[in-house]
Amino acid sequence: MKYLNPGNYFMTKSMSWDIKSSKLNNKKLVIEDYWHTKKFLTFYYFLFSQSEALTTDETYLRIAAIFDDYINSLPSKLKKKAEDYFFLRDIKTFKNFIRWKHFVSNNINFTSSKQEYNYYLLAKKLYFVYLMNIGGQSGIKKYILKDLVENGVTFEGIGIEFYNNDPFPNKIDITDKSFENNINDDSTSNIINNGTNLVAEINDVTAPIRNFRRLYTIYGLFYESKLVNIEAFSLTKIGKSLLRSNFLETTLIMEHQKIKMISQPPTIEISQVNETQPFFIELNPYLKLLKYLDINKSVNHEEYQYKLSRNVSLNEDLTRLKGIITEFKRRRDKEPEDFTKELSKYLGGLTNPSVPEFNILEVDKKVYRVKNEEKLVEYLKILKYYRRKKDPKLKKYIGRYKEILLNNTLKNYYNLSVWYNYISDFDIYILTRLVLFAELYTEKLSISLIRSKYPLLYSLIKDHISNEKLEKLIALSFDKDVNLDQAISENFISEEKDIKETTINIVFKNELIKVSDENFNQRTSPRAHISYIKKYFISNKFSKCDCCGQYSFIKENGERYFEFHHLVPISEQGQDHINNLFGICANCHRKFHYARKSDREILYEKIDGNNNLGLTIEERFQHLMKLELGVMSLDFLLTEKAITQDEHENILTSVI
Repeated sequence: MKYLNPGNYFMTKSMSWDIKSSKLNNKKLVIEDYWHTKKFLTFYYFLFSQSEALTTDETYLRIAAIFDDYINSLPSKLKKKAEDYFFLRDIKTFKNFIRWKHFVSNNINFTSSKQEYNYYLLAKKLYFVYLMNIGGQSGIKKYILKDLVENGVTFEGIGIEFYNNDPFPNKIDITDKSFENNINDDSTSNIINNGTNLVAEINDVTAPIRNFRRLYTIYGLFYESKLVNIEAFSLTKIGKSLLRSNFLETTLIMEHQKIKMISQPPTIEISQVNETQPFFIELNPYLKLLKYLDINKSVNHEEYQYKLSRNVSLNEDLTRLKGIITEFKRRRDKEPEDFTKELSKYLGGLTNPSVPEFNILEVDKKVYRVKNEEKLVEYLKILKYYRRKKDPKLKKYIGRYKEILLNNTLKNYYNLSVWYNYISDFDIYILTRLVLFAELYTEKLSISLIRSKYPLLYSLIKDHISNEKLEKLIALSFDKDVNLDQAISENFISEEKDIKETTINIVFKNELIKVSDENFNQRTSPRAHISYIKKYFISNKFSKCDCCGQYSFIKENGERYFEFHHLVPISEQGQDHINNLFGICANCHRKFHYARKSDREILYEKIDGNNNLGLTIEERFQHLMKLELGVMSLDFLLTEKAITQDEHENILTSVI
């Protein structure tokens, strides 16, 4: 009971995963689990992560193809509704649709890259809420989004101007006043006539982006930089996987994230918490919730609010707990809204009859009841086994995370890098186990069925478990006497696969960059780009280390010895591309991995000037940014002092 304190409850963000409905021709369209998430991430990726993506009609058709693939994976009864939702904006034929190239002008003379970045960032936000058809329901927000944007007024036409210190004006100045005739809201007319803070109003229109992006960041779908003075987000490996996932895979990936989540992740903000009282973080909140369901067969939001979200025994009397918590002088502890949404985030994916593979529960009037006891018991095995791996990994960081949460400070890459990489990447045990769990009742399960039903997840699993061993796991999954979880762990391939040597003859630097670009993010073979730079070094008979500049020794075959180092490690979301690779001597390589941080700073200075490609770190990562570089990589480099803050911002602003 000592942890029953104000503000100490299991919480991420007071939001549901999805909006539950959308308007189509002024009619309410109820949407399914994760549809909003899929649409949000896809539009966001192409609008914000690709510098020139929406300048051509081809990109809209690529987005349409992603939506079509997802819709085709749905049960037949949902396809028409999905068509209506995903193509509410006609990105196929462009009927009554505003293209990005018609919404903004590229003929503006900016005085700095940062000014340009801020300008187009605001334009992209406004265009994004137009694409998603969210926000702008009344007042000035309706005027900006509905009466202006949807009637074809460009971003420049809305009256945005820009200055060095204050990029936006204080008043709306619409050239075409005819749109004011469409306004039925007197308060809107008054705001326009009297002037308003335009950037504040547009930011209010685009608030849904900020809110959902914050939730998705907490759950590892986005990464947000806290180290620079400009807004910087990017999709993580998990987030980008949801662009390619089909209907069933999306549910499975979201379950993967819920299993990995802890009760109060260090990236959230908690206010009005007494730092002198004991504070507790539960490492396995989803497990606790499902164990309660296994025992009691149902759960409601009050049980979650007063018992399950607190660090108290499952046997505690609910009435007693409610009495204690009601006395807390903290509004959020007592109001049900946050807890209802949090409960729905955890259990919503298990209540959908359209996904029978995970339909363990049913919900009626906010009461969740067990529908399939056998599957619940089996699902609990996954969570219980994963706890053995999860707890040791995170326990040693809990003290630091408590300090971060209680003080709302130290939210930087150095203190949170372990968490960022943990929540932003796949755990192959969980993926494999969830696939086998989903097929619990499939009598003739085979690799070919897994490959066709879970193409994305199969491609991830096969990098760690061979087909031969996967066949054995499938056979074992039908044996009730076998500990399947232990069997999966024992069948992991933990060592790196051999690098397949390229047959391409690479002599010139532009050829090297081209082949690396063409194979960027292609799942050919692990560390494939090492073979490209290795071939380039051999073809040019390079003899000096990219870092120290000293001659490397000669091997028996006459070639110089080099070890190839990812400047941003793959484990830190680094990219397998030649611009993130350096050929260095064994001594420098060991220093990068084991030297003190202060000594590594000297290595970065040397590698910036001595590398055989003749490209600075800033130049290399500007190139990667144009391809698809995660912001997390830049924060790693800045924390390591491989780049300066100005260089960090220059790389970010080079692609808007």
